[in-house]
Amino acid sequence: MVATYDWEYKGGKINDFSPDGLWNVEMHRDAQGVWRMGAAQGMPRGYDAFNPDGRADYFCHPWNYEIKVGDKGLSLDAVWAESPHTLNEVGSTFSIQGFDLNYVGVIIGPSVTYREGKIVFNEKASCNKRAVSKRNGSISYAQSNLRNELNVLLKRGVHGLYLFAVDPELQAALKEAASK
Repeated sequence: MVATYDWEYKGGKINDFSPDGLWNVEMHRDAQGVWRMGAAQGMPRGYDAFNPDGRADYFCHPWNYEIKVGDKGLSLDAVWAESPHTLNEVGSTFSIQGFDLNYVGVIIGPSVTYREGKIVFNEKASCNKRAVSKRNGSISYAQSNLRNELNVLLKRGVHGLYLFAVDPELQAALKEAASK
């Protein structure tokens, strides 16, 4: 499983806001059935608290390279897409680019929305600072960078692609497209 870079991640640093210290792709469904970022109010956060009751309204898995193997963590020459322990992690363009998988599930986060019949990229919702920061202080390539990020993720599945969109309008558009 992979996702757009819409959840905070600081590799090599402990996440002080998560009881397990991991950077997670975490979301919950609110009372209206809309998926929101992070854990619901009053719900324990983090991978160690990951869905003990099998709730369909909560999702939490670590970002790429967060699950450590042994005392030293993942070796530098290990490949994320080929490491068995990463089956419980969510990858990003940085961990999956250049690899093809038989099947891939893509979580399309809030940086990709659907408005007035068009896909809209929201750079403020992205946590990929490299993609959305201006070059030379004035030129922005955020739209093309976010479009490319999504393009890379959508092309990883050789035999199949599963999509989940956080944005309700994009969810509806994808369901409609799939039914045709």
